Amino acid sequence: MHSPLLQIFGGVRSLGIRETNPSADADGMQTSENDQRARIEKLLRSEHLTYQKIDLGEGLSTPGRDRTSIDGILFADQLDGESILDVGSAQGRFCIEALRRGAASAIGLETSPERIRHARYIAEILRVRPRPTYLREDVEHWTAPAKSFDRVLCLNVLHHLYDPISVVRKLMCITRKRLYLEVAAVDRKQMFRVAHSFTMWDVSNAPIALLDNPKDARRAADRTFTFTPTALSIVINGHTKAFEPVIVHRSSFENRFIIEARRRQINHLVVVAGMTSLNQPNRDSASVYLTDTSPLPR
Repeated sequence: MHSPLLQIFGGVRSLGIRETNPSADADGMQTSENDQRARIEKLLRSEHLTYQKIDLGEGLSTPGRDRTSIDGILFADQLDGESILDVGSAQGRFCIEALRRGAASAIGLETSPERIRHARYIAEILRVRPRPTYLREDVEHWTAPAKSFDRVLCLNVLHHLYDPISVVRKLMCITRKRLYLEVAAVDRKQMFRVAHSFTMWDVSNAPIALLDNPKDARRAADRTFTFTPTALSIVINGHTKAFEPVIVHRSSFENRFIIEARRRQINHLVVVAGMTSLNQPNRDSASVYLTDTSPLPR
């Protein structure tokens, strides 16, 4: 007759339950960690990774600029359930961060096939869930339906475009909640090349969009247009009334500023009109009051 202990183990086997060995499990975890580190080291060793610094774990990260300081601007509030678009997503750092903070989806547009390949592999290494989607698209030719994305990021891209104003308007159209632009600013050195010194007194507050004329045809789309914050605020707040007054943030990136534009959230509009004066033709005969019955999100 078998001992009760053997009968118990026999029952466990018959039920198909795997008997665990703590020592073996620990060895397996160690092997998995070693494999993960080996994958990361291989990526860093074999690929030319630049521009964005991304923490890959195991004390390793991609070489590039640390952009964590901007997270407090782009992701200051809750992202739960939001859809994110990152124009010029590079290695995907901001898509990954948005998903980590609760976004439901993140799409990156990028023209470089190499950067898209890197971004997909980095997301796989980091086991990001849900996975970000990276599309090889030029934002000047790509489009999407109106209000397709809750939050749209376009960081350090506008000065590489042939028609940046058209792209800004496109991004305004597809933004449901917030649009963030990180922009190369007009600087005094550029202004001295094209303008009289009298205009230099208050460049940053003037509504200036500066055209550059690169002598190297291969860099025709490099700093084609640069803007002052005032110029972009006129495009966003003056040419339409769909957005609240823009917020201008300082960027840790040299000679850059960040525009934050929040779409007005008006679900119900009540118009109250009535006669305010009689037999007084020289005065307005009516007043119109516009009341938004749903508060703007902050």
